[in-house]
Amino acid sequence: DEILGYLGEALEMMEIPPEPPEQAGRSLYQRLEISGMKDQLVRRVKDVKKNIFAAQRNLDLLRERVQVESQNKTDQLSTELQKN
Repeated sequence: DEILGYLGEALEMMEIPPEPPEQAGRSLYQRLEISGMKDQLVRRVKDVKKNIFAAQRNLDLLRERVQVESQNKTDQLSTELQKN
């Protein structure tokens, strides 16, 4: 999560260079798609943030399930011991 913060911060600071005036430079600039690269990177960072959030929620749910199952197992063992 912290790494994504750094990436987002770096993208905010990133400046897109102007398109070069000469034909060879413009051709390379367009071929590399420099102007759209920042937007794509910003979108990918947002996607990763969403994926991390979803994974964190799934992890929280799994932890909750484990806790419930552990409590159920403890209760079951307690009940069995009381029978004996």
